[in-house]
Amino acid sequence: MRFFKNSLIALSFFLLIGCKPTYHLATIKTGYTTISDSMSAGDAGMDSLLVPYRKVLDAQMNEIVGHTSELMGKAKPESKLTNLLADILREAAETANGQKVDFAILNYGGIRLPTLPKGEITMGKLYELCPFDNQLVVVKLDGSQVIQMMGMIASSGGWPVSKELRLEISKKKPVNITINNVPIDNKKQYLVAMPDYVANGGDNFSFLTNSIQVATGIYLRDAIIDYFKNLEKQNIPVTSTLDGRIKEI
Repeated sequence: MRFFKNSLIALSFFLLIGCKPTYHLATIKTGYTTISDSMSAGDAGMDSLLVPYRKVLDAQMNEIVGHTSELMGKAKPESKLTNLLADILREAAETANGQKVDFAILNYGGIRLPTLPKGEITMGKLYELCPFDNQLVVVKLDGSQVIQMMGMIASSGGWPVSKELRLEISKKKPVNITINNVPIDNKKQYLVAMPDYVANGGDNFSFLTNSIQVATGIYLRDAIIDYFKNLEKQNIPVTSTLDGRIKEI
């Protein structure tokens, strides 16, 4: 009788579970709230606790790491700012790994400021320019993969590429691709420096995910900061040029 009672209780439990309705997420509504200092009620205790840390952080972010000779903007198909950053990354990758790097690319959206101003450049300004903790990697690609990569870059109107690469865009298609003034070879292996975000498939570059990667051990932002600091020690301004590395035809 006791066994029958326990079985009845168990059966009732499972029936209840079986009859339990299933809920699904039907819609998602998003909104935006502007946050300003006026919304803060203020906490004197918390403020006093944070003051020492804020002073240290402010001192670090206000450090002058270099100076530029002109305002440099971000634009497609090429610009002085995008050219500068791509060239910095190729040089940094080659130095870090001690081997020749054929060229470098940088995703356009990874550059978060529209311009880098003329004059003194602070550490904080370079953090604004490149806020993500992406690492610099070197990816081994064959010529056909490089052509596929150029197709993606051409379809978006251009990405930052280093000076070793030349690319023309016709109707959003890549034409006349050369590396160090030599037409691309489908069977040749190339070493390409790029952010790990792109190498791992970001920005629809999923075809790169199975390629061999070599880590440099440095962050993109650190490579840029080091470049500025090195020139600043020599009192040399940071400059860039437009050289036609990517053209719309």
